[in-house]
Amino acid sequence: MADSNKPIGKYSTLKRFGETFLAMKGDDIPLVPYFKYDIVDQLNEFHLVFSSEPSTTFYENTIFSKLVRLATFSQSLRCFRYHFEAYPDKIEFLDFFSNEIPIRLTKSYSVQEKTILEGLLAEVNRQLEENTVTPKCEEEVDIYTLIPKPKLIALMKIIFYGTKEDSPFDANQEDIVALLRNFTPFKKGKRSTLVRKVTENIPEDYLPEPLIVELKKFLTNKS
Repeated sequence: MADSNKPIGKYSTLKRFGETFLAMKGDDIPLVPYFKYDIVDQLNEFHLVFSSEPSTTFYENTIFSKLVRLATFSQSLRCFRYHFEAYPDKIEFLDFFSNEIPIRLTKSYSVQEKTILEGLLAEVNRQLEENTVTPKCEEEVDIYTLIPKPKLIALMKIIFYGTKEDSPFDANQEDIVALLRNFTPFKKGKRSTLVRKVTENIPEDYLPEPLIVELKKFLTNKS
């Protein structure tokens, strides 16, 4: 009974043979140019070259023939990276090789050629890991927009405002207003409104007493 877990490619071995060695056409699957190629005249040492527009299967087989027949693995890796950098959709490019290389490894390659393919598969997996990391948020989030305004005012008053005995900073309420207007929630409001809110704000109404006590201890370096 055949091994049901054996990888299966898009084409049969016979069809691959015909495409590779007899230039048979007949597959109408659109060609995806993972590797750059030239017709007749080779413009770059890493480009594929064909006498005319190739079929998809012939083109894909030529990619792997190119990779395994370069003189060294270092050259094969440079060739792979050259095309990878040029291809616009990195994940699509890597997906193709991550699916196709294991299938190719079941075919009749020499030990050296299989070693090259295995090395390229390791490169594919490394690149996949790097390119599928969750992207960072492109727009910075002002964390102060997540804190209710009264609590933020109370926090600033506890930290910066008070007598010299209970605060290391010599700041008055005007200083607090100027500081707060640097933060997103207060940038667009009227200054007079913010002055009133700062004046009326009683930190004990918005922050728990234990937190206030610990903050003052920390800021004044008192044990």
